[in-house]
Amino acid sequence: MDTRLFVRGKCTELPFHYSASLIDTDTRFTTHYDYILARFQANERLREYLLTEIAKLKDGYPVLQPPCNRTGLRWTGSKVHLTELAYALAASGQINSGTVGVQEVTGRLEELFGVKLGGVYRTYQEIRQRKRDSRTKFLDLMKENLLRRMDELDGA
Repeated sequence: MDTRLFVRGKCTELPFHYSASLIDTDTRFTTHYDYILARFQANERLREYLLTEIAKLKDGYPVLQPPCNRTGLRWTGSKVHLTELAYALAASGQINSGTVGVQEVTGRLEELFGVKLGGVYRTYQEIRQRKRDSRTKFLDLMKENLLRRMDELDGA
């Protein structure tokens, strides 16, 4: 049934009830069943990973501690704002000549600020679904605050 479930534009008379997920709403790129299959595959991989880790614990492997925040810096803003910053840094092309991915930038920011973002792709989809005039709320706020500070120092 691949031709009925995974070919775009063939969504007439679907054989099963589907969930219209907000994860990926671009029907030019995906079908509703792509998300269901991806979720199933991700759960299978998670199961395999957990079983492997449990086996390691039974065999006496040391338990890894989460990385600690050695910088003393702590992110006190919202996780959505940090995710927006991570995507902006990756998209700017200013890190490693534009060859760095969002996951690596996110990981480094998590280490730097001692925070766990989790679900950055889902958060990014939510950011993308904001109204056009306010899609980059945090970046706009940072720009306003920087300009205000410059104006204050200039005596304006």
